[in-house]
Amino acid sequence: MPWLEQIFAAYDDYKRTRDREANEREAELVAVRDIFAATEHDEALEEAFEDDDPHEIDVPKKKKKKKHKKKKKHAKQAQSRDDEGF
Repeated sequence: MPWLEQIFAAYDDYKRTRDREANEREAELVAVRDIFAATEHDEALEEAFEDDDPHEIDVPKKKKKKKHKKKKKHAKQAQSRDDEGF
């Protein structure tokens, strides 16, 4: 029964390829995680050193003055009040 041996050999090849592909996918995920972790670490270091930069001068920002709107009495309202006897 040589055909049965061929089936088993093909199945073994299939299992090896599946295992190899799974290992490759896992290695890629580990590499991506390492890159991401290194990037986060670098960003955290940059943020930590940004606060301690001796060349940076803290200048307080000036607040903008708010413009006060003048309250205007409407001429029509004033006339209607005068007409009513208030």
